[in-house]
Amino acid sequence: MDKILSKPIKLRKDGDSYILPVPKEVSALLRISADDGEIYIQYVLSDDDVILKKVDEASDEEVFALARESMKQYEKLYKSLVDK
Repeated sequence: MDKILSKPIKLRKDGDSYILPVPKEVSALLRISADDGEIYIQYVLSDDDVILKKVDEASDEEVFALARESMKQYEKLYKSLVDK
């Protein structure tokens, strides 16, 4: 059964990201808590929706995407390290 949960939240900014509070009801469904440390959340994006899923670990596709992003962002630094 789908449940719709609407709550006012205070969105915060941290660098290039936004911090979105997770309501207790959502964290209970995802089986996450502040004590978990680092967790992997998969974001399933469509035109009007975002679905959050807890996953055991990052997929290879996600790891490669992060590596490509890092290469773009730090290309000059990586090249300078190779030249040393």
